[in-house]
Amino acid sequence: MTQSHPTSDYPSQCPDLIAIVGMGCRWPGGVKSPLQLWDLLKEKRDGWSEFREDRINLDGFYHPNGKRPGSMYTRGGHVLDEDTRDFDHGFFGITATEAMALDPSQRKLLEVTYEAVEAAGEPLEKFSGSRTGVFVGNFNNEHQVMQYRDPDHTLPYVVTGGGPTILSNRINYVFNLQGPSLVVDTACSASMYALHLAVTAMRNDDCDAAIVAGANVILGPDNQLFTTKLGAVSPTSRCHTFDAAADGYSRAEGFGAIYLKKLSDAVAAGHPIRAVIRGTSFNANGKTGGISHPSPDGQEAVIRQAYKAAGGLNPDETGYAECHGTGTPVGDPIEVSAIGRVFSPGRQDDPLLIGSIKPNLGHSEAASAMSQIIKAILAMEHGEIPATIGIENFNPSIDFETAKCRVVTEMTPFGYGGANGHAILDHPSVVIPGYKHHGMPLVSGHVPRALVPVETDGKVNGNNGNVNGNAHVNGNGNGHHANGKVHVNGDPNQHVDLAESLSWCQPAPLAQVKGAGVGRYMLLAVSAHDEPALKQSLASTGRLLERYDCADVLYTLGTRRSNFARRAYAVVESGSAIIADAIKPDMSGKAPSAVARRIGFVFTGQGAQWPQ
Repeated sequence: MTQSHPTSDYPSQCPDLIAIVGMGCRWPGGVKSPLQLWDLLKEKRDGWSEFREDRINLDGFYHPNGKRPGSMYTRGGHVLDEDTRDFDHGFFGITATEAMALDPSQRKLLEVTYEAVEAAGEPLEKFSGSRTGVFVGNFNNEHQVMQYRDPDHTLPYVVTGGGPTILSNRINYVFNLQGPSLVVDTACSASMYALHLAVTAMRNDDCDAAIVAGANVILGPDNQLFTTKLGAVSPTSRCHTFDAAADGYSRAEGFGAIYLKKLSDAVAAGHPIRAVIRGTSFNANGKTGGISHPSPDGQEAVIRQAYKAAGGLNPDETGYAECHGTGTPVGDPIEVSAIGRVFSPGRQDDPLLIGSIKPNLGHSEAASAMSQIIKAILAMEHGEIPATIGIENFNPSIDFETAKCRVVTEMTPFGYGGANGHAILDHPSVVIPGYKHHGMPLVSGHVPRALVPVETDGKVNGNNGNVNGNAHVNGNGNGHHANGKVHVNGDPNQHVDLAESLSWCQPAPLAQVKGAGVGRYMLLAVSAHDEPALKQSLASTGRLLERYDCADVLYTLGTRRSNFARRAYAVVESGSAIIADAIKPDMSGKAPSAVARRIGFVFTGQGAQWPQ
């Protein structure tokens, strides 16, 4: 295995490492969390469906002849199962009147942002007022256009409820965040650009932390009609990635958010470290064969630039590339060619594994990089690479042999303006030797089971150990040929050796303290925004106790969750069964009424006695 030492062409010092400490998402196929996304991937499912009437009236717009005026040749795509209008406005302090005009993208971004922060174990009391930046990728304004079509019956908050500009501002306003706030529109590379800008801002000390998010929602036929006329969308409404049937992509909805902190801050705060960002980059293609055509030169350059920014990591150690892979006849061959230029020279009998999440989730356009990043993190955590589904015959236009690439077809251990983006991610154990779980690296003492990586074949970190190395996301803003890749580098069985090879680029050793053990009595504390939510939280807590160690659950509830208005508690003996029995439906969280009492003082002289 080649060691990753800097060369004369690269910076002599590694830049600040950025940790991803929390994730939240909504994807097609009923996916409402990263855990559900992993289930969808490992089960080889997809989220395709015909367009519902609340999105597009197929009787009015569908026609098999795509050249027919006012029609489209697609009947479906990858849309969310849930109603995007559903929203608990009171939870976020938004009035019902204002919520009526709120873009569904604003609503869902608030939800996934909160979930990302909660997954990081950071209470809102601490999150509020922080120097946290908000960087959102988006290029959809369908909600705003729909509102402007009816000026005679406009709502008071249409301007602030529908403009794409406000997507990031809504997040920093609701959560009281005081770092930079901006929305990026580079088409299909938008959220990848947002990530690069966030990392750069953190390294420049413009903010201490960052929320990076992407949004895409389909509310009407307009964009579907125009992408049909462009020939970008597949007549089958599927992404036939790497397949001979590649004929365009399937438009998709999706929302994703990740919470970033500097690695040193994340370790100090005890956050779960899901992945480490080593380097990011972006560029533009310049003048190519067409403004919407990808460029292999531009994609190759942005990958090499990311390695340079990361301090000189060795591309030969890359084991897997999560490609953008939209399934376009032009984009896929160019993307694989660009990958091959960078990663093939050092490979003879060790082909680079590649894959794409697009056949599962469709192409969520500006939000697509978020799905790739989350998939890459999940693959590193589980030590397995999910299959790329739907391949029947490989695309003969893709030269896999020259590129030294092989598509992952089974679970395997282990923007349209020419704007490209790339990021390099690492598993935490690569840069923190002895790292044992997503959060605090413990060498001895009590390791909370809920925080230990998934075990496979009796081994922590999977049957091949942690998949260690770099994950890269390369987003090409050539929209309908937008290319993005996630690479997992390194031999899964050699993470200690790899960590040693990166000693020039590691943080200082961590002080570690043995755990004090678990006492007999513990405090069960649950809070929620209102009484119905509290009852749901109590029920969820009971289910969690069936799956996780009771001490872990109670610790998280007591110290790593926000304190809301409705609260319930109980002092319980240790043991999941005993704690589950203590959870009662009548734990309403209401404070008991108290009778006003008179205050009395007793002066006892020397304190030994007083008159009876």
